[in-house]
Amino acid sequence: MGLKSFENEAIQVLDQLVDIHNLPVWMQKEAHILRGYRPEFKSFRRCYHSLWYMHNETVNIWSHLLIGSCFFSLLVWTGLPESHGGFNFADGDIRALQFYLLGTAVCLYFSASYHCLSCHSEHVAKNCLKLDLLGIVTGTTATSVSATYFGLSRHDPQLTSTYITLILLCAVATFWAVIDPTMHTQSAAPLRAAIFVGLGACGYLPILHAAVSDRLSLEHYSLPHLAVTTLAFCLGTALYVVRVPESWWPGTFDIWGASHQVFHILVNCAQISHLMGLWYLLTRDGQKS
Repeated sequence: MGLKSFENEAIQVLDQLVDIHNLPVWMQKEAHILRGYRPEFKSFRRCYHSLWYMHNETVNIWSHLLIGSCFFSLLVWTGLPESHGGFNFADGDIRALQFYLLGTAVCLYFSASYHCLSCHSEHVAKNCLKLDLLGIVTGTTATSVSATYFGLSRHDPQLTSTYITLILLCAVATFWAVIDPTMHTQSAAPLRAAIFVGLGACGYLPILHAAVSDRLSLEHYSLPHLAVTTLAFCLGTALYVVRVPESWWPGTFDIWGASHQVFHILVNCAQISHLMGLWYLLTRDGQKS
């Protein structure tokens, strides 16, 4: 009976998946992903149930849900000084690390929520997409602020505050670009793109400043980790923009290996690399009790 029940459930799951031609027009966004879609459920319960069977959003959901949970667990751990292995970390350093962990966890949880609920209805999908974009802004801001704090605070606290304020102002502008309906029009696309680029660039301005200034230093930047982080982000974004590899072989990467999935994995790699860089600086500069 158990095996028969499992077989019946598997058949029901497969019957729920449809190809792109049987989707509502608003769901037909990926021309090269042909099969493995969930239909328009119009049910939160059915959306959450889809966590437990394979479809073409499974990798996108779980890649960020699992890593997001790891970052959240580390955030909880940083709040337990007795578990820090005898290190006496400066309060500011721990706060900067916690800010990064929290921002990254929010980014990943919002992303997983969007991919889980994107088949509910057009209205819910649009709102969850905004949530996903807000998560990206939060994660980018947390990355830039944490790197700037560790990189500059020991040389020039006032300059550090100036750059962090600039990053936060860019983040507010980007939040506005995501939320304001007037920023979603075609005519506003150049301004919207410029705002997102500006937010990303703000994180690199302090690094460039430290590189060219005689009174600053790159000593408190972990450059190898920053290089890996930047490369992973850029490579993942480039593959997603050009839809490689699915644009070369449509229908081949419907469940595994599509560019959006590769993008998610590379984003995870970038976030972990940045965390390793912060941890290296934290433990290098922290004092053993």
